[in-house]
Amino acid sequence: MLVKKEFDFDFYDDTWSGAQDRMHSLTDELRTELENIIEGEVAAVFGEEIPTDTAVNDFLWFEDDTYAEWLGFDSADQMWKYCDLINEGIDEDEIWIDENYPDKLKTTQDIIDEFETYKLDDPDWQDAYSDWEEFAEDNDYTTFERN
Repeated sequence: MLVKKEFDFDFYDDTWSGAQDRMHSLTDELRTELENIIEGEVAAVFGEEIPTDTAVNDFLWFEDDTYAEWLGFDSADQMWKYCDLINEGIDEDEIWIDENYPDKLKTTQDIIDEFETYKLDDPDWQDAYSDWEEFAEDNDYTTFERN
């Protein structure tokens, strides 16, 4: 029997299992943005019939690569790393991307630590860079922005 029901992305009782974990992991901003996209494109996402709560739950659980792209990320891995950093209290302007490994976002502190480690490990290298920002630029790090 099909029962229509309001599905609230912020009300975690409407999701279960992995979908609930995913909704907890998204930032509030991304969760709201995702909800707006799905509500606006419900027919494109689920077909012409009104989706069941199970269909929505399964989409949220298993199709994270799809909605990561909708939200401007290169991959689900990149999106989840971004969310982890934001949820840990890292400011968005403190998140960097390694252009060679786009799924591996880093914080400013990660890059400073890497710079300091290289400086300590190789005395000849110490004069190669004046500061961590020059090191970051030369090693293909740029501040992260969603597509």
